[in-house]
Amino acid sequence: MEIAHDLGITVNLRKTRICKLSEMWRFLQIQYSLTDTGRVIHKIHPKRLTGMRRKAKKLVLILSEKDFDDWFRSWFNGHCHYMSKIQRSNMLDLCKKLKEEHYYGKTDFS
Repeated sequence: MEIAHDLGITVNLRKTRICKLSEMWRFLQIQYSLTDTGRVIHKIHPKRLTGMRRKAKKLVLILSEKDFDDWFRSWFNGHCHYMSKIQRSNMLDLCKKLKEEHYYGKTDFS
């Protein structure tokens, strides 16, 4: 903290968290890590995906089909580059399943 003070930077000690860059850290629901080669890896926090799945299941009941699709696409397109292929596939499958069940009648998924 003395270094920051010498540089004229004000640091709030209550809000500032200093951690090693080699460890995973989270900021705004995105997990970051630094590889040995210096590459920064961004991953969406798994709890955020769970929360969005729950939110989608609730919103499909109250939004119109267009509004739901717009909401899902805007969130998905903003976060898809932080997700793995499996996570993207699972979220798209959930959206498709919810739309088919709610807007197009009941379907039988096995």
